[in-house]
Amino acid sequence: MNLKRVHRLWKLEHLQRPRRRPKRKAPGPTLQSVLRAEGRNHVWTYDFIEDRTERGNKVRILSVLDEGSCECLALRCERSFPLRR
Repeated sequence: MNLKRVHRLWKLEHLQRPRRRPKRKAPGPTLQSVLRAEGRNHVWTYDFIEDRTERGNKVRILSVLDEGSCECLALRCERSFPLRR
């Protein structure tokens, strides 16, 4: 059914759209407010970046960053990162 037709039928019947409930925020402090870097080597973050070569093979890059100094500590490039490694 078309959205315009539904809207027209609701108007003919003098119906109102149901009101949306506002989303509730989670109680307590957020994770970002708890983990703030107070100095060098206090909080590290890691991220996986994925790209493809010209031949279509996947290349994954693991980057490790120090949040306090915004310094890249390690970059590791592999085709895959098995769990045991």
